[in-house]
Amino acid sequence: AQTTPPHQPAAQSTPTAMSPPPPTVIKRRGTKVGLFLKHTETESHPAIPSFTMVVGGRMEHAEVQQRVLESICQYERFRAAVIGDSFVEVEGAFSIADHVRPITRDDLQGEWPPTRERLRAFMERRFCLPMDPSKPMWEMIVAHGYRETDDRSSSEGGKTAVVARVHHVIVDGTAAGIMLGALSDEAKTDSILDEATKAMIDEKVRAIKASVTGGCNQLKVGLGITSVLCKYLHSWLFREEPASPFRGSTSGQRTLAWRAGIDCEASIEAARKHGCTLNDLWMSCLAHAMGSYMRSRHSKGLTSAAAGGVAAVSPSVTDGLELTAGLPVSLHPPILPPEVGNSSGNKFGFLLVRLPMEECDLVARLRRVHDVLMDAKSSPEALVSHQLARVTGCLPDALISSAVSAAGNSSTSTIMSNVRGPPKRLHINGSEVESITGFLPTPPGVALGVGLGTYAGSIGVSVTCDRVLLGDGVADELLQLMLQEHERYLQLREVNR
Repeated sequence: AQTTPPHQPAAQSTPTAMSPPPPTVIKRRGTKVGLFLKHTETESHPAIPSFTMVVGGRMEHAEVQQRVLESICQYERFRAAVIGDSFVEVEGAFSIADHVRPITRDDLQGEWPPTRERLRAFMERRFCLPMDPSKPMWEMIVAHGYRETDDRSSSEGGKTAVVARVHHVIVDGTAAGIMLGALSDEAKTDSILDEATKAMIDEKVRAIKASVTGGCNQLKVGLGITSVLCKYLHSWLFREEPASPFRGSTSGQRTLAWRAGIDCEASIEAARKHGCTLNDLWMSCLAHAMGSYMRSRHSKGLTSAAAGGVAAVSPSVTDGLELTAGLPVSLHPPILPPEVGNSSGNKFGFLLVRLPMEECDLVARLRRVHDVLMDAKSSPEALVSHQLARVTGCLPDALISSAVSAAGNSSTSTIMSNVRGPPKRLHINGSEVESITGFLPTPPGVALGVGLGTYAGSIGVSVTCDRVLLGDGVADELLQLMLQEHERYLQLREVNR
């Protein structure tokens, strides 16, 4: 019997002669700040900004896949793995199916359809998971048939919710929000940011840089940089806020709460009545919520592990008390179309400010917060922290980045981010994008993160809490306290008219 096929070629003496050519490899170094955040993340605290987008019509995940391929996947960093400090793309290795998929019944723990509460539980589990750097570090999960409640008798249910996670090494929060906007019908013909918004952002960037370079001599800049470094060193050496329930050994497990559709113009008008900004107003609402939570917590006789098992507060716990809040400040957001392709963002600094926790008149608190923020913004702290992250981010030893991050966060109780989104209504396949809400990734040790974002004349507010340190229900409680205080400012605006 013939054991060898009659036309089988003879074995090759050189095995590599028949090997395919090596794949094309594209390699580009990531942004220094993005690498800094990658170095400082932990497995339970990944540096991954997350978003939800609700679309008024039904969309299948295949439609979203096609939109993503036509828009953001045209840019190499969305197709590349993160190997070491560089984006590395191997030609033919990227598959859209690995990154855009439909939500499943298993994702919702056997329940269906996807409702707000079921989606929240899914997001709480999902947002604390790290991503595999050997693949592009982003994902979109499409929940078609989304509805706010489980009332099947309502006509609701033809909506789509998209849950997106994008690692900071690819984009920052601002660029991630614009990335979602790049999926819209408007992105095909228009810039997502209008000319007035671009001009305003440019002006703010110039003002921040002018606060350091404009008319300042080298001695003044040097003294400013020294003062900022001393501030970080002091914060690290002398750990403050031992009574803060918002600091401690965080688990990374999260509870989430959010509200979209808040009237932006009304908030701006309420703030301007007192010579303040929208950011001042919501920082004041956050200070009120934190202080109220501490007073309520004491009245219930609760204790805190962070306080060593004793009562975490005294009857006058918030009298004269200030807690540190971290505030990211954008220095050069991506503003030119196509926005998501021109920049990954990650050009931001960090301010540390002290927020008053004591119970006081809401106008007095607002003005006090305004003064604190103005002092911080007039200092070189944002640029210094940005440059410090850039320098340590390009060093090979991640321990240095982690030490710098730990020093900056050592006394921080909360972080609040304000992201400006598209100013006009967007549509996908003709269906209106009803809301875009961002969620802040909190660093180790910080149990509270607040995300503030604008979209088409409305505000979305999200609260992220550490489940183990603060417990279930606290995110909802803090959000309600913020919204109640915000309503008081709106009522005061009406009184003063």
